[in-house]
Amino acid sequence: MKKKIKVMYNISSHINTDKIFIVKRSELEDRFDATFYKEGFDFLNFIRLSKIARVSGGKRLPEGYDFSNEPTNYRYLRVGDVNRDGTLNYGDFKYLPKDVYTILKRYEIFKNDLLIAIVGATVGKVALMNIETDENIILTENCAKITLKDKTVLPEYLFILLQSPLIQKQIQLNYIQTTLPKLGLDRVGSLYIPPIPSIKIQNEIVKVFSKAFNINKQKEAEAKAILESIDTYILKELGISLPEQNNTLQDRIFTAKFSEVVGGRLDPLFYNSDLSYFSSGVYESLAIGSLTISLKSGFGVGRQDQADEYDGIIQIRPTNIDEFGQLIFDRNIYVPRTLLDKVTPLEVGDVLFNNTNSQELVGKTALFAENKSMLYSNHITVIKVKKEKVLPEFLWMVLNSYQKHKVFYSLCTNWNNQSGIGLELLKSIKIPVPNIGTQKTIVNHVANIFNSANRLKEQAAEILFEAKQKVEQMLISK
Repeated sequence: MKKKIKVMYNISSHINTDKIFIVKRSELEDRFDATFYKEGFDFLNFIRLSKIARVSGGKRLPEGYDFSNEPTNYRYLRVGDVNRDGTLNYGDFKYLPKDVYTILKRYEIFKNDLLIAIVGATVGKVALMNIETDENIILTENCAKITLKDKTVLPEYLFILLQSPLIQKQIQLNYIQTTLPKLGLDRVGSLYIPPIPSIKIQNEIVKVFSKAFNINKQKEAEAKAILESIDTYILKELGISLPEQNNTLQDRIFTAKFSEVVGGRLDPLFYNSDLSYFSSGVYESLAIGSLTISLKSGFGVGRQDQADEYDGIIQIRPTNIDEFGQLIFDRNIYVPRTLLDKVTPLEVGDVLFNNTNSQELVGKTALFAENKSMLYSNHITVIKVKKEKVLPEFLWMVLNSYQKHKVFYSLCTNWNNQSGIGLELLKSIKIPVPNIGTQKTIVNHVANIFNSANRLKEQAAEILFEAKQKVEQMLISK
């Protein structure tokens, strides 16, 4: 009779028998955490990824070196250059000086290699290097490179496979649960994948998925175009006209009167911000501080504060807010539910403002409308408004318009040790505040725009979901 090993988690003074798992010694996967075995994976006849591919790491820039300000023949691929759908923003790749490339040459990524994010909130994000270029590209240390060593495997097929729920769930259970999630290179190579089908079947799968992917992207592009009209609409309704951008040499020379210098600041980004245009609209501008009930920032999450998905509660972070101010929940950090007794949870109507100092993130704002308990991180400031003066939905939309025009970034960008938008600075920001009737008109119009865009997104997601189901059926049937 085979020996069995009991694996338990969440041990307390009263042991719940539902949390005791029995695993055969022969079934142990070089790990003892019960969360992994609770999934009940059946890897019979599966193979390790390392059998068909080599997994290697990328590299950060050497200390004392930086990117090139001028175009070169060498580029640097970062996690931020990879879209959620696995496509690459090649135009955003940073240039490298030749001496830096020479140092990092062994970490070059080539056509038909795959990369997978192994650090941070984007762990598991996959991309295929399918770019035709004569330039040399170095991969960031935050990604692993996957190079096929078996010519009977199509890189496009592996790209699709690595995005599948089966593989992504393994990734989720394999990365180290710390404040900054990390996935080891050995864990990438140890991922289980289904037996490789014939080239003919792989091509069929790629064809099915590619067709659905293209339709999906078309609908998402339509949704994005609709959402991008929001900012123009809001500015027009508020009577705000921004100056046209002029990139001439004369326009790039900034001057400021000595009497206008604020707090000793000399950085041109601050004086060239669009804040003055926002705060001098057709309506009287009021400080946010006079409109709010309270402003409060959340708390940080250490390793000891985290919980698993089954027992925890979502803590909203900046990465949970998309570019249009909508909450997304595809990469979550969970904290113990017991914190609800110590920290006030979010309430419907709370405005969530990202206070962290980052050009891409600072000022991103969302409206909390979820019918469930959630908490928020120290990078989020919650604004509770006096609804008789301003609607939460209206404030959410205006702050996102500010963010789009880098108003917040210009206020907090690395001066005097200012690391973000603090409570006092946020209170001093002024916004145009029309009457409640006008606010409702704007809010309702924008809500209709979001509804139209979300319908397109749902259609796009359904098309891709059906394609993945068909791919799974093809794998099973073969």
